[in-house]
Order: sequence, then C-alpha cells, then structure tokens
Amino acid sequence: MNNHEELKRDFGIVFVSGILTVLITNLTSVIIPLFTSYEVYAGYKIYSVYMTYSGLFHFGLINGVYLKYGKCMYSELPAEKMRGIFRLLCVLQIAFVVINITLIKLLGVTEIAYLFVAINIPFININCYYTLVNQFTKRFKLDAVVQLIQNVIMIGVMVLAYMGCFERYSYLLIAITVVNITTCISQLFVNRKITFGRCEAIEDNKDEISALFSDGRWVMFSELAGIALLNIDLIFVQHFFDITDFAFYSFASSVINAIYALIIYVNNIAYPYLVRSKDLKNISEKIYDLIIKLGILIMPTYYLISIFMKEFFAKYYPSVKIIRILYLTIVFKMLIVCFYGNTCKVNKTNDIYLKINIIVLVIAIALNGIMIFLLGKYQGIAIATVVTMVIWWLILEIKLNEKISLKNIIRIVGASVCFAIIPEDNMIMGLCAYVFIILVLFAFTKHMDFNKEAKEYE
Repeated sequence: MNNHEELKRDFGIVFVSGILTVLITNLTSVIIPLFTSYEVYAGYKIYSVYMTYSGLFHFGLINGVYLKYGKCMYSELPAEKMRGIFRLLCVLQIAFVVINITLIKLLGVTEIAYLFVAINIPFININCYYTLVNQFTKRFKLDAVVQLIQNVIMIGVMVLAYMGCFERYSYLLIAITVVNITTCISQLFVNRKITFGRCEAIEDNKDEISALFSDGRWVMFSELAGIALLNIDLIFVQHFFDITDFAFYSFASSVINAIYALIIYVNNIAYPYLVRSKDLKNISEKIYDLIIKLGILIMPTYYLISIFMKEFFAKYYPSVKIIRILYLTIVFKMLIVCFYGNTCKVNKTNDIYLKINIIVLVIAIALNGIMIFLLGKYQGIAIATVVTMVIWWLILEIKLNEKISLKNIIRIVGASVCFAIIPEDNMIMGLCAYVFIILVLFAFTKHMDFNKEAKEYE
C-alpha cells in the first residue's frame, strides 16, 4: 500500500469514527438542552468553555512528547521512558487538583462548575496524552474503539437527561465526570505497555524531561491562544448578555463544536503524515485539498439541522440564525487548526504561530467589543466571530503559505458566498441549490492547478 492509499484508508477510519462522534455530540447538544432548564444547560456550558483550557495544566509536557516521538511507531517507543513521563504527568495533575480546590475554597467561589473543572482536567489531560500517542503511532482503530466506549456511555447520559434526572447541573457534571474517568481507564488499558511496569527515574532523565517542557511550551501557548480565539465569543456572551441569551448562543456554538469534533479527528491524522513525509510539499497540498473538500461538504448539513430543529426542537429554534452565521467559520477553522497548526509543528515555527494567534486574539477582542457597542445583540458576536476566522486564515495564508492556490481560494470563497446568499425560505430548495452550485464550482476548478506565488516574509 503506497503512502497516498494509506492516507485515504486512515482518513476513512477517522472519518467514520468522527461521524459517529459528531452524531453522538449532536444528540447530546439536542437532548441535554431539550430536557433540562436554561439554568442547567447554561451551567453545563460554563463548565464546557473553561474545560477547553485544560491543556494549560500539563505545562507543555504532552506537546513535547508529541514533537519528540511523533515519528515513532508504537513498537519503537521507549517503554520505560514513556512510563516515567506518564507518572510525571500524574504528579503534575494531582498537584493541580490540590492547588485549585484549595484556591476555590480560600476565594469563596460558589459556582460549582469551576470545582468540576478542577476535578476533570487531570482525566482530560491523561486522555489527551494517550489519544495523541495513538494518533501519531497510527493506531487509529484502537483510538476509535476508545471513542466508541465514550460514545456508548454518553448515550447513557442522554437517557438520564431524557428521564429528567438532571434537576441540577451538578448532577449532569457528575455524569460527565464518570464518562471522563471511564475514557481515561480505557486509554490506560489500551496503552498498558507504556503505562505499567518499570519506569526510568525522572532524576536519571532530567535533560530530556526539561527539553520536553521547553519544546512543548511554544505549541501549548499557541494552541491555548487558538482555543481562546475559538471561545472568545462565548465568553463575551456569558459576561454581556443574560442567561437565556447565553443558552441560545451556547446551543448554536454546541452544534458547531459537534462539527469541530470531526475537525479534531482530521487534525490528529494530519500530523503523523506531515512529520513522516519525505515530500512535505506534496503531502501538504493533498491534506490542504482534502480539508477544503471536507469542510465544503459539511456545510450543507446546516439545512438538515435547521429542518430538524423547526420540526422537533422549537425551544431553541431562535438559535438557527446564529448557527447559520457560525457555519461560515467551518472551512476556515479546519484549515487553521488541521493544516497550519500541524505544519507549524513540523516546520518548528510555533513561535510564529503563537505571535499570529496573539495578534488575531487582540483583533477578536476589539471586534467583539465593537459589535456589542454597535448592535447590542449576540448576533453581532457571531458576525465578529466569522470576520475573526477570515482574518486569522488570511494572515496564516499570507505569512506561512509559500504558494497560494487560486483553485482553493475560488472554492473557499465561492462556497462561503454561496452558503451566505442562498435564501432560507425553503430549506430543501436551499440544500439542493447549494449542492448544485458546489458541484459546478468543483467541476469548473477541477483542472485549475496553477498557483499564485505569495509574498515571502522574513
């Protein structure tokens, strides 16, 4: 099997597993708000937003492992060293929990969501560590099994929500904690060879451990800046609008995040191929092209979601307009996270990626503030989010892409404009119109293989 065929096969495995995850996540996004109060759902979303910053609390260790061992297959990993790294990660997570719970008590924080954030972050980080190991060693099937276990348990959580068991959002967060613990245990079992047994003492490996933290911190900070950008809209809505508005916007954001789960899967498969590739330019172009196609093909799912919500989910139907606006970010998010995030790791340009992310974060804060001042509605926050994603993508495209493909630009812009201008009067007609225009667009650009050189920066 050649490299291109292997890439297609692994994308297929990841895509099927990702689609299942997207379906479960979408069901979760529907059932939890449908069968709980606005207050319970808003509390759950506060927890979810701040959980995205869990990566800050492994202090770059996981990213360092990802960079150092990203070219290794599972059998090539130094088992004793990996066990030592795992135990160090556990020590860091235990210390984090103790310190954070102490601070919560001392500061008199009454919002229980923050307590559950502190408790769950260690399980999320350990799960993230082993997920990355499974992905860069190409153990996609095993990772899909772990994901399947998590999805089955989430179905149980949805059944409990349907039965009205979550009168308080603390009950829901307890159930989510059980899911995270079970997933973590599954990862430990799947990766038992590099988890249990004799390990190399940390003091005997100080230099390498120090290098892991040092190399990983740039990736960690750049990813956290990216996460801040992806969540800045929710934070603004939480602080500047009432709890009902936050619930509506959070629901719309949850639908996009369900799609984002698939983006994460694509992201995890892209890096192993980039880092191992002898022809980085060729494989990069193929991955870039696949990401654009996948993003454009995902966009018409909006029409199906809209029809479903209108028929069965009137409680949150006001969120549909926000969902439509935020759907315009999907292709740009996929390129930013899956392509540029990974190529910066491979090319060791994480410092540049971090600087760009910080600049765009400042722009995003300004745009959100301006929209609140001008419109005073949370719809303005959604518009600011779309503009932010486009600016972010453009800066990365100009700064980091040696050659800008005119074919890809036409496809991205064409699909986005098409989606934005198609009327919403008839969703079925809208879906058919989008699919027809996209087919014409792809046929028109199929043999367009010339590139426009981008301006190179020092």
